[in-house]
Amino acid sequence: MAATRERFVETTIGKNMEKYNDKLIDAINEYKKHSGSDDVKIHGKSYQLVSTRLAYARRVLGSLLDLKTTIIHHDDKKVIVQVDAYISDIHVSTGISEEYRGFSKINQTSALENAETSAVGRALAFLGFANDSVLLPRKLALLLNSKIVNYKQLSRN
Repeated sequence: MAATRERFVETTIGKNMEKYNDKLIDAINEYKKHSGSDDVKIHGKSYQLVSTRLAYARRVLGSLLDLKTTIIHHDDKKVIVQVDAYISDIHVSTGISEEYRGFSKINQTSALENAETSAVGRALAFLGFANDSVLLPRKLALLLNSKIVNYKQLSRN
């Protein structure tokens, strides 16, 4: 009886994994097919925003994709956020991010939001939703703070 139950569980999990893999592959292929069309150009280099990558993942995976945010640490100096990605209740990736509140003007009021966005982006990147140039909020802030980039350069082509 126990062997039959084990075989049933293995078969059920195997079928669920196949469905999950097929959906994930479809989502990544959809993302890769359109990669470049939604890029933001900065100094001639293409970047994908987290919101764009998340939109492609949601378009195919819908509510099968569950992102769970955990605040690991927060105080008056820094925040650390972890995002765990699940597809059909199966854990598939983790992203973690640390932001310092004094790093930029934006982080003085929105360090937690920036850390969460970065952690979501990392979790998506580990799933395959990334090109070679993923622009993290910290890198964008560095570029903006150093006045290397002006806002016109952030417009889409």
